[in-house]
Amino acid sequence: MNKIVVNKKSIDRFLVCLVLTVGFSIYMLLQRGQNSDSSVRLCVLFSLCVFAFELYCIVKNSGVLFNPMVIFLASFYLFQNGQLLLLALGVDFNDFYIQTLRQHTLNVAVFSSISNMLAGLAGVLVTAQKVKKKNCFVNSYKDNVIAKYVFIGFLLTGMVAVPLVVYKFTYALRGGYAAVRSLENTIPSLINIVEYMFVPFSFLVLFYEKTKLKQQIVRSIVIFWFIITALCGDRTTGIVGLFITVFIQYSTEKNNIKRKKRAVTLIVASMLLMVFIEVAYAFRTGGDIIGAVSGSKNLLTKLISEFGFSCFPLFTMMNIVPSCEPFLYGKGYLFSMIGGIIPSSLDITGTISKINHESRIFEQWQTQYYGQYSFGFGFSLNSEAYINFGWFGLIAIFLVCLFVLGYLRRFDFKQNNNKFEMYAVCILLFSWLTLPRRDSYYIWKALAYCIWLIKLYLMIFCKKKRYLK
Repeated sequence: MNKIVVNKKSIDRFLVCLVLTVGFSIYMLLQRGQNSDSSVRLCVLFSLCVFAFELYCIVKNSGVLFNPMVIFLASFYLFQNGQLLLLALGVDFNDFYIQTLRQHTLNVAVFSSISNMLAGLAGVLVTAQKVKKKNCFVNSYKDNVIAKYVFIGFLLTGMVAVPLVVYKFTYALRGGYAAVRSLENTIPSLINIVEYMFVPFSFLVLFYEKTKLKQQIVRSIVIFWFIITALCGDRTTGIVGLFITVFIQYSTEKNNIKRKKRAVTLIVASMLLMVFIEVAYAFRTGGDIIGAVSGSKNLLTKLISEFGFSCFPLFTMMNIVPSCEPFLYGKGYLFSMIGGIIPSSLDITGTISKINHESRIFEQWQTQYYGQYSFGFGFSLNSEAYINFGWFGLIAIFLVCLFVLGYLRRFDFKQNNNKFEMYAVCILLFSWLTLPRRDSYYIWKALAYCIWLIKLYLMIFCKKKRYLK
């Protein structure tokens, strides 16, 4: 039976955060009828202060600054509150799209502000408890045996993923992102699954392989793959992958002095990646790459605006639901879970494909009601919560964040002694860092492929008496 140890100081911090979150949430809900700029400003800025205090409590409780929960929550805030923050601060940015639905600005600001405070509250609650878990069965296998079979997995998936991304790059050079998307629509789903598994096997090699030369070769190949992937248009996978690759080096370092140096490397790498985001975007759209780099004096504002555009789907969904379309009452979450766990390619009846189609109902609504836009503007956890339960969706946001942060908390980076749990946290952070601009389908997909399928693979090949510790 798992033993839960509760830190008294951590609980005190949690109670303070709880009072701040609930108290100000009630205040903001009462202000929803007063759609003024000052109300929006007060709502956004005060919630930011509460959120920052919650992050402070998480760092204080965990004892680690660059921990996966803080990184995820920073992403959560940036994607769903970025443009709202610029709006509240009076910073000049391209607010054309949110101005087309400005009548919903205060409602969106209130929903998003309460959402990020609840997300932070979930993080404080998770760090207030230290759960002593049993070792995963993978830890009973010899490290050198695991290293052998994950390297085989890396080779097999790499034989598909690397040539495929180079082939995609030739299309990107000729026809840009649109050409790459057209090509991807013709690739069989089995090939896509193999390509998807390339990153999990690559990260596993970085954790289990003891030969430095092998590690360096694998790291170089996966960095190359991430860079080309970003230039092909999938900036999410490419740039987040580069960040996590550097983060793995930081998190696996046991020496405190070297760890501090790698922390500096992580910060510098993050700054360089901010520039690379603009380079990748310019390459994807056929723009001026040199201009993207030289015009970086407003880079921070541009990035916050671009990331923060993920608040726009909440504007559109509030405009559609419930006036034009009904609430889903949890059906969206259920279908996303089924579709994320069971690959549609394995279902000959077509049932999973239909479920996947229903779980993406928001895409049909976007096409139907906002067909004037020639681009897809994505989705968000806030939007998903709203179309399922309306304002009660804020409860769903809290529960989703508890679930996600619980997985990201399952490894203590200060102890640094459980390789598979460490891998699990890093691969889930890779998969979930952009989750706030997506939907819960990607929670289950990451768990199914990157954790459960990998465990099954290792169990099949490593569960022999001579391979046990």
